[in-house]
Amino acid sequence: MDAEIRNEFETIFAPYAKKNATFYIETTIADTRESFVATALWKNALLASEQRVWLQPMTVALVPKEDDWEIVSIEVKVVQPAAPS
Repeated sequence: MDAEIRNEFETIFAPYAKKNATFYIETTIADTRESFVATALWKNALLASEQRVWLQPMTVALVPKEDDWEIVSIEVKVVQPAAPS
């Protein structure tokens, strides 16, 4: 399941990430036929406020639904870069 979701991750979250953002799946917490839970790290993501955020960890949980996967939970944490001193 992990490979299938990894291959489609950018497509699934295209409206979230917009362009010029990259991601990698940092940790896979669960990868079974019943669920997939992982933490992805987005770099250079553009928020709805149009502000750039350097890093955004996202934890996402998916469960199978018919012939596809359904997102049942998303948690996003915003990590602001430190201001220059």
